[in-house]
Amino acid sequence: MDWDARELPNIPNEVVDCELTVLEHTRGPVETKFKLKRRKGYRKTIRSKHGWTRLRVGDIKLGQLGEGSQLVVEPQSA
Repeated sequence: MDWDARELPNIPNEVVDCELTVLEHTRGPVETKFKLKRRKGYRKTIRSKHGWTRLRVGDIKLGQLGEGSQLVVEPQSA
């Protein structure tokens, strides 16, 4: 990508209206981690599933800034 997300301006919450719909709460596939400590006999298997939420993005409406407000881009230190 040519652009860096840190250089984008922040849009105030009053200006944006977005409609989201939750489709499902699901879990991902089983991930297995194997931990051990050498020469100690310690062996452990960890199985986990990460939770995901599937969303549908509906209408995104951009409004206007009020009087006296400005959209200002502030440089961020890296």
